[in-house]
Amino acid sequence: MRIRQKLDLKTIGYISTFEKITRTHAIDFFENRGQLTFLTGENTARKAIGRGGINIKKLSNMLNRKIRIIELTKDPKTFLISMIFPIKPGSIELEDSIITIKPNSTEDKARMIGREASNFQLVNSLLERHYKLKLKIK
Repeated sequence: MRIRQKLDLKTIGYISTFEKITRTHAIDFFENRGQLTFLTGENTARKAIGRGGINIKKLSNMLNRKIRIIELTKDPKTFLISMIFPIKPGSIELEDSIITIKPNSTEDKARMIGREASNFQLVNSLLERHYKLKLKIK
């Protein structure tokens, strides 16, 4: 499944509000189960969050949604770890165009996949879009 980004007025409004409050550029944006997630450049998440999380709190109150900020890094392994946080993977291997993640327990595996494979599809589509990689969970 590939997620197509539709730029409607609502999406443009979210991105514009995020950039105005945080004074950082949003590389990508998606909405998942009522949570707004913004991808920012490398080493800009701290600035986007603000001192004491003030920017996130302000955004969350303005938009009445939970906000999540993830750094888009050059290393796909680091990006994958930040996408599945707070789950800690057992190991991550990168071979050809497939990134394989091995969870520590079956509970972690279930949380990575998500209900109706929603988490898996979301992370897989972002890895395809930004790194041209496919995700595999062992």
